[in-house]
Amino acid sequence: MKTVHVAGIVNEVNSFTPAKTLFGYWRLEQLILKLLLVACEHFDKKQQKEIIAAIFFSAKIHKGIYRADKVTPYIIHTLEVACYIIDQGIYDHQLIIAAIIHDSVEDSSEKDKKKVVHEINRRWRSTVSRITWIMTKNKKKRHLYWPRFITEKQINVKWRAILLKVIDRILNSETFYLFSDDEIKKKVEDTLREFPALLRELGITIKNLEARGLIKNKKLLHISTRLGNQLQYRLQRYTDRR
Repeated sequence: MKTVHVAGIVNEVNSFTPAKTLFGYWRLEQLILKLLLVACEHFDKKQQKEIIAAIFFSAKIHKGIYRADKVTPYIIHTLEVACYIIDQGIYDHQLIIAAIIHDSVEDSSEKDKKKVVHEINRRWRSTVSRITWIMTKNKKKRHLYWPRFITEKQINVKWRAILLKVIDRILNSETFYLFSDDEIKKKVEDTLREFPALLRELGITIKNLEARGLIKNKKLLHISTRLGNQLQYRLQRYTDRR
């Protein structure tokens, strides 16, 4: 992709939620978007358009929203999750789209949620919309949230949803330090309690895919172990001081 094309998209994305330290975050957005757009070369033109549409869709949904540090545009997080997937050697356009829009329903206002869900269903395949729904927290009934990943019956949705959730937590764990000690303790405890089961389920699901001859990307065979190690490494700074 030409730099001028990337720069144009960065400027447009940044116009929704201007970075408060413009130069640093403009460069970060440029780097992330360049990686995503280069990754698009692995896909056909229709898939490329869907990924770029997802970038602008997420930017619009997260307009004016910043991360816990109050200076990082939230859109950078969703793009980082997509880049992390690519960094694992996984070029799956449905998973990349789901990563880019994974917080879109959750971060919409209550009055707009149904409209956002409808728009996701209209624009992208059922696999993407299903993953997005699984990733959306039910704040009133939190105990119903985690079982969604374990009990999902559609295997093509299940492995993508679990992998996305684990990567999302890996990247979110890098911002735990921004919270209070009590909040950090809860986040770490929740992660240590809930994610081993998800990682086991991911490993089982991938093995089932392999047994059916449905897996072509050999990098997926050991993905649950790799991601588990990466998550454990990031939590070490917090567990060491408990």
